Amino acid sequence: MPMTVEEYQVGQLWSVAEASKAETGGGEGVEVLKNEPFDNYPLFDGRYTCGQFTHKIYHLQTYVAS
Repeated sequence: MPMTVEEYQVGQLWSVAEASKAETGGGEGVEVLKNEPFDNYPLFDGRYTCGQFTHKIYHLQTYVAS
């Protein structure tokens, strides 16, 4: 394999972030408030102890029917 699993995960996060930025315009899209790895920190009642934590706000005014 030409890359490690960790390198793949970083690349995947980068591509998702770039796609989100490309869709953002006129005050709409995805606002990323926090994006950081975590380890030995239980989330969701201990179901996840390591991974990538991302806190996002979706601004979808024109994407949702009124």
